[in-house]
Amino acid sequence: GEQARESTDLWAKFSTAAYDFFLNSAPDNFLHPTMAGAQWVHQGMFSAWPFSFALELASLREAPDWGEIWKGLVEESPVGNPPTCDLKGAADTADLPSRTSTNLVHQAYHTFVFQQATSLLPWDAASGLVVEFGGGYGCLCNLMRTGCFE
Repeated sequence: GEQARESTDLWAKFSTAAYDFFLNSAPDNFLHPTMAGAQWVHQGMFSAWPFSFALELASLREAPDWGEIWKGLVEESPVGNPPTCDLKGAADTADLPSRTSTNLVHQAYHTFVFQQATSLLPWDAASGLVVEFGGGYGCLCNLMRTGCFE
């Protein structure tokens, strides 16, 4: 229907903008919102709604294995220069990573939900396979590799 066409049109615009960006720009800063031509990334990747980010990060921090697993997984890489969250003003920042992003926390949260539902981490699962649809411009792949998925 109409919604499906609007969604298809929107993603066609994102694809065209991404193609044009990579054809005409160095990719070093492709995730940064101030990079000219990179606004296509931020339409769906980095949540502008801090409430969901706060809930997801709080759920991860409350996990008994926060320090052992989740804290290291939400430490953002500088590759692509993604926008990061300034957590310095947050209460009780001693156990927070030095840099993270809403995208990475969101991917880690989905992995956490998987662990809660299955009692397994994806890199410990017997299948040895992760299929990724919309994994945050490589963010989920990086998270899996950090978690030792091979």
